[in-house]
Amino acid sequence: MRHAIQNLPEQIIHNKLSSIQRRMRIDSIFQNLATFNFWGLLIVGIWLTVNRFFPLPIPVGFVVSLPLIAASVIAVGLNLLRKTDPFVVAHLVDQRLNLKERLGTALEAIRRRATDDFAILQIHDAARVAQGLVPDAAVSYTTPPALKWLPIPMLLIGLSFFIPRMYEVPPPPTISEHAAIHDAAATLEQAVSGLDNAELSKQVEETVKALQNKRIGVQAAQTELSKLREDVEARKSQLSENAIDQAVAAISTVGENSKLLSGADAGEIALELQKLTDQMDELTAVQRAELDALLRQLAERLGGNPAAKNLVDQLNEIETEGVSPEMLAKIARSLLEIDRQAKDIAQLEGILEEIRASRKNIGLAGIEMARKTGGVAGSDGGPGEESGTGEARGTQVDAMTSEARPTEELRLRGGTSDSQEFSIGTTQENPSGEEEPVYTQYQEVYLNAKQAYAEAMERDGIPMRYRQRVKDYLDAIANTGK
Repeated sequence: MRHAIQNLPEQIIHNKLSSIQRRMRIDSIFQNLATFNFWGLLIVGIWLTVNRFFPLPIPVGFVVSLPLIAASVIAVGLNLLRKTDPFVVAHLVDQRLNLKERLGTALEAIRRRATDDFAILQIHDAARVAQGLVPDAAVSYTTPPALKWLPIPMLLIGLSFFIPRMYEVPPPPTISEHAAIHDAAATLEQAVSGLDNAELSKQVEETVKALQNKRIGVQAAQTELSKLREDVEARKSQLSENAIDQAVAAISTVGENSKLLSGADAGEIALELQKLTDQMDELTAVQRAELDALLRQLAERLGGNPAAKNLVDQLNEIETEGVSPEMLAKIARSLLEIDRQAKDIAQLEGILEEIRASRKNIGLAGIEMARKTGGVAGSDGGPGEESGTGEARGTQVDAMTSEARPTEELRLRGGTSDSQEFSIGTTQENPSGEEEPVYTQYQEVYLNAKQAYAEAMERDGIPMRYRQRVKDYLDAIANTGK
């Protein structure tokens, strides 16, 4: 029975058209893949060429793979989303094989469920013709036209490898630099645990996650830390640091001079005032007078302080309303708010200090100076014997021995110059300060280093193999135009 149904004229026509439709879809996929991948390769070639002049923000592997993957997905997706009507297939076969609209007319009659004799004869005739059709004759696989243009993007990709890179690629972090970055992430991760601000904690956690990435470089790490520093400084600038510090100092001073309150800071004094709200009835007249004088003294000390405006207003209400448990509760809440702001500033300052130390450690990790057991370089520029002075020295035929030669420290002594050749850059001179560190002009530092280099050359204190490197370095930092 099943064999009979498969041999029905209608089934024969549908099976043949379905077979031809599959060939059309496969051929369309090949055409789309060739066309879209041509444009994908062209984009890859353009990106690789641009990458020789400007560094791209993503790795080269993604530059090559993303356009090709996207092109393939779009090509296949468009083919799957596009539905081909069997009538289109039937008319295409009729046209290509000159069947005089047999398949199209028969398919239309099948869909109309025609039962007249003429329609049945048309269907049988179309089924007889379809049974002898070869799908390859109706739809043959053709070479995509886009393939003839394929050499253009391939040539562009090949030429991109011959273009010299117009910028310096930062070297991967050394072991010491990687360790410094890891230490910075660990330090910030530990600092997050003590933060009360959820938004700031999220920002610090994102920075920690970026620093923990094994592929991060020194420059990227410094950028992440610098960005976090700017965010923390912006938050800190929103708080009146000087006013809050003055308010905390005034509150602490009043607490120290009081016999009724024994708290050392605003938070402890606020807790003691909250306890007094439940003990107001037990206070003697002397204690009430002392509490009243204490609060008036606090109002006088905080007068004009913008950070304690609400607290001062509440303290001034004592003159008209007197001291009551409700008033003490309000004052305690204001004191707790000031204490919270002071702690926020301390936390922000602590994070800023950790960021400064981390950036400094990462920067210093890239400077490799092995001066503890400096070797004596030979006349050929190779390493020689160790020097007991801790200073690497070159050797000469008539040179003094390391024991007879006095030990000298390499110092940077000041020098003056009227030359305007150097930019007025600065370098950090005293990084351990509470405020911004003191800086020295770039010109002065360079002249000091130049003078120290000349003196070291005179006493043969630089190994032969390092002399040209030191000279090239000094020449490079002097040429500020590059």
